Amino acid sequence: RARQHRPDFVLDAGNGLLVSSICRQLDGIPLAIELAAARLKLLDVAQIEARLTDRFRLLVGGSRTALPHHQTLRATIDWSYDLLSEEERVLFRRMSVFRGGCTLEAVESVCGVGEVLSPLSRLIDRSLVLADEERNGERRYRMLETLREYALERLEEAGERAEFQTKQFAWCLQLVQQGHSKLQGKETTQWLNLYDAEHDNLRTAIQNAPSPNERGILIAGLVRFWQYRGYIYEGQRWAEAALQNRKGVDSSVVARLLSAAGMFSMLMTDHTKAVVYFEQCLEHCAHSDEAQVLGMVHNNLGNTYSDTGKRDLASPHYYRALEHARQYQQKDVIARVLSNLGGVATEAHRFEEGLRYYQESVEIRREIQDMRGVAFIEMCLGVSEQGRKRYPEALEHYKKALSEYHSLGDIYNTCLCINYVIHLFAETRQAEIAIMLQSALKVLLKQHQVKLPLAIGTTLDAELAPCFQSLTPKQYEQLSMEGSGWTLEQTVEHIYTTALTDTP
Repeated sequence: RARQHRPDFVLDAGNGLLVSSICRQLDGIPLAIELAAARLKLLDVAQIEARLTDRFRLLVGGSRTALPHHQTLRATIDWSYDLLSEEERVLFRRMSVFRGGCTLEAVESVCGVGEVLSPLSRLIDRSLVLADEERNGERRYRMLETLREYALERLEEAGERAEFQTKQFAWCLQLVQQGHSKLQGKETTQWLNLYDAEHDNLRTAIQNAPSPNERGILIAGLVRFWQYRGYIYEGQRWAEAALQNRKGVDSSVVARLLSAAGMFSMLMTDHTKAVVYFEQCLEHCAHSDEAQVLGMVHNNLGNTYSDTGKRDLASPHYYRALEHARQYQQKDVIARVLSNLGGVATEAHRFEEGLRYYQESVEIRREIQDMRGVAFIEMCLGVSEQGRKRYPEALEHYKKALSEYHSLGDIYNTCLCINYVIHLFAETRQAEIAIMLQSALKVLLKQHQVKLPLAIGTTLDAELAPCFQSLTPKQYEQLSMEGSGWTLEQTVEHIYTTALTDTP
């Protein structure tokens, strides 16, 4: 650690006892040693040892309830903090409102100091702030959690905690509102990656929101991000928590939260709860002027009934969704509903009707540059071609969809598409790849906490039965073990490089 700050530093007989004394006084705590070593840019070893001794002598009358290691660490951080200039102290404590790191632009926007680079550089030199590798083209700066909690205490003592937590919230809200409309266009991947980098900050902002209404606005703005990245459980928890305290929350925000809670419940295959939330949302909108969400709510109610095999209940909701979406000129919702109607027709083996719906949907999706939606149509076309026993064509559509979903980082739909490919390989009796993919998908679903619609997975075991029969138990075990070790990238790569053999 010393050589990071003074490359010429050598441990020898002349300073060995002093170094031992420093490490002993710091109880061998790595963070404390690192903070002391950072002082070699300003002090020599003897001066560090002397100042530590003086510092701890002053602390003898401190808290007697704290554990010895905690006392040592606290004293070391106190010592480092006291040696900072006032400018450095102000920046250090205000940066504590960020969790998981932040960019230079965020520090400049939130921390309310004039010139940032010089004091930030000195905090890095003293190991109080870490400069991480670049992410999304920007370097990030963060504190170790122990230091961040200490800095938060200092922010509280300065009477600034509420003020700068509110500024951090405002920065996060602006970020989410700026990117919301871009999560379905050409910039989808860029913004998903940006939200991922700031996810801890966004969580902190939700917790520290100035009011329930502002908390609800931020949560509603993050629904697409949580859905696309597969943070389904987290999204539902936040939405439901916000619905527990609706006092002072705008009617439009409540409608969006009810719609979100229903969608997350649907994606987790808790269809009973999903229907309850969607019906609550419809009732809420009926007694208010909040009709903007009706198209999406009816669409998702249709999806919920379709996922549970109740297709006779699904179609009326799709038609109502289409009516509302057209009334409010919601092109993205219109495209979704059309593709779902295409699915209804395809499942009924009305393939030409399904293709007409898909074609109309994909034209709208391309117009609004919704590449995720275009990928969904490719997946639907794969299902349609598979239903017509046109297996090579189906596989090509699935591969196109998978390529787009994977590049977008859409975990949920990547897993959904892999599941369709397994159906295809099972149906075409390609036992080895089907079983390996099934084992890989089981692990991926658990790892990413993704649940697929019940109607999609119910027939798979029956389709795989002939595959099981064509292999010995040992072969099946070996294939399952190999597939269960694949990463998401390896699973996708195996699909890309697999061609259909003879098909039935």
